[in-house]
Amino acid sequence: MIINELNTGEKADYSLNGNFLVLSVLDKSIGLDLEVMQDDEKKTVDICTNKTGNLVEGIDKWYVANITIPAAEYEMQGTGEVDEDGKTVYEKVKKPFNVDEVVLDLWALPNYILKQNQKEEVIN
Repeated sequence: MIINELNTGEKADYSLNGNFLVLSVLDKSIGLDLEVMQDDEKKTVDICTNKTGNLVEGIDKWYVANITIPAAEYEMQGTGEVDEDGKTVYEKVKKPFNVDEVVLDLWALPNYILKQNQKEEVIN
């Protein structure tokens, strides 16, 4: 996976296990199966915080990350059959998902999230 930090400041934590990406901010997290989300066209998934600090997919209060998942790629493979003219019959087969081509753009966390974390540290 290609990681880009788009601005300065503290970012969400992330982990990748195979094709499963987890983004975390404080005690909130969201998990995404990147392979399942792949489509025939390039897709950008927005991850934001809402007003209570939860991570949500889609546009909300503050951007945390943008994930760009490349379009699925296909190749033509022979089926082992021939048509009535004796020509090889081909079928379109999806190539394996390549997580190395996914782009994760991380945005700095907003002050209201960082202040919430500081309050929790003082209480503990």
